[in-house]
Parts: sequence; C-alpha cells; structure tokens
Amino acid sequence: MHCCYFWIRILPASLRLAYLFSLPLALLSLPVLPGAVVAQTGPDFDIIRQKGLEAFDARQYGQASEFFQRAYELQPYNDDVRYRLALSLIYQDPQRDRRSDHPFGEGASYQKDLARAVQLLKESVTVQERVEVRSSATGLRHFHLGVAYWFSGRADLALDSFRRSFRSDFTRTDALYNRIVILRQMGKTKEAQVATSEYLRMTSIEDLDD
Repeated sequence: MHCCYFWIRILPASLRLAYLFSLPLALLSLPVLPGAVVAQTGPDFDIIRQKGLEAFDARQYGQASEFFQRAYELQPYNDDVRYRLALSLIYQDPQRDRRSDHPFGEGASYQKDLARAVQLLKESVTVQERVEVRSSATGLRHFHLGVAYWFSGRADLALDSFRRSFRSDFTRTDALYNRIVILRQMGKTKEAQVATSEYLRMTSIEDLDD
C-alpha cells in the first residue's frame, strides 16, 4: 500500500481531511536551486541528490530521506537539500522498518524523525527569511513546519507556524484551514469561528480574483 494512503488510514478521523489538504503541497514542483547553493558539487553528491529527487518525486519518502541525509552530510549548507530532507522525514510512512544502519541511528523512530524535521525546517526558515520574509518559499516552509509540529502533538506550535505561513504568503489559505481544524480539536470554539470567518473571507476573495 502506498505510504500516503497508509498515513490516511492510521491518522485520527479529525486529522485525515487536513492531511489530504496539506499533503499535495509537499509535492508542488519544488524548484531545484541552481548556482551558489550547489557550488562545489562532486559526482558523488550529484548522484546521491538525483536519487533523492527521484525517490521524492515517486513519493518514496523513506528512501528519499536516506539519500537526502547523505547529500546533506556532503553539503550541510545546501538549503534545498535540507528542505527536501525535512519534508521526506515528515511525509514518510511512520511505521516503516528502520534498519540497524539507519542514517539517523539505531534507535531511530518516526517521532525522532519529526524532531529532526522540525530542526531542519527552523534552520531553513531562518535561511529563507534572510532573503525575503514574505514570499511563497517562506510561507511554504512555515506551513510544513506547522505540519511537523502537528504530527508531533504540538498543536500550539502548529497554530503559530500556520499563522506565520499565511502572514508570509497571503495565498496560503490552506494554512488558515488547518488552523480551524486544530482549534476545533482543542475545543476552542470561539477562536475556530473567527478563523472560519477569516478563511471564508479570504477564499471568497480568491474566487473573485479567478
């Protein structure tokens, strides 16, 4: 069974719709950054990175994470690799087998992978905000950081990341939607109503723009 469908099956019902809403965003044509970020590349790095890209595009996130980890060890300054590694860790099958030679250690687990993804995305956000605070790239990083926090059980931090995602990119109404779901899960009815009103207002503006 494909990993993303496995994910949907094991998630609580309250999370399934939001997960379906957010997963495709990990697969939106992520640009392969040229130039300085991939300077000093060698044949080993290029081959490993390409295998990671192929596995990622095939949604084989567990395999992709292993290739991107190796590429990241070769180029720890490469934010594109850092970002893709984080997404691969988040969207992998959480119950996949982990070999004793797993690159993240023998005691690796999905929760540890999520913690690693959070750290990587926080670093990636810092790098991106040095370039531009408000941009689609910054908004996307905050969005996936929110997903990582959410899957880690940190709804409070997820709410903040989704808020930052929308503030960085006002087209990210998906971040507003996820805030609604989380607030309802937390039993914050009034806050959820306010978030719903904002979501409906912004999506109606999008419809008018179309």
